Amino acid sequence: MRHSMWIAGTIACSLAWPGAAGAQTLRPFTPVNSVCTTNCTGGPQYDRIVLKDGTEIRARVVAENDSLDVLEKFGELRAVGRDQIQTLDKNPKVERLAGYGDQILLTSGIVLAGTLKNDKNDVDPFELSSGGMNEVAYKSVIAAVYRGGKVVFGGTR
Repeated sequence: MRHSMWIAGTIACSLAWPGAAGAQTLRPFTPVNSVCTTNCTGGPQYDRIVLKDGTEIRARVVAENDSLDVLEKFGELRAVGRDQIQTLDKNPKVERLAGYGDQILLTSGIVLAGTLKNDKNDVDPFELSSGGMNEVAYKSVIAAVYRGGKVVFGGTR
């Protein structure tokens, strides 16, 4: 009886916090049809990411950590689990943005990237600054926090 209740609790937690269990799947970028995204002169330069399911993504890799890569396209950030990536071809012409060394992955799959404001790894809330803005995330909605590429809260340590 005790064992079956533990399994039921584990399954419930996995369903409630999808980012905490298993691979981080990519949330699609917002479709943009008015900007040249491929094969155009003077348009944005992107890296090429191919997922294991065959999906090809053109976006800029702005951060990498033990578990996921953070992609940027038209100002939107997305996280994709490293175990979901088949190939990643970095374009040497892509401008690499600085300041995304720390990441907070929310249970919703949304990723915040910037610089953690506190050097402690067990604060609530976690605060992160990026582009002159401050963002706050409470532990109750965080799947994992990465500082300098290493998980410091949640996730798999």
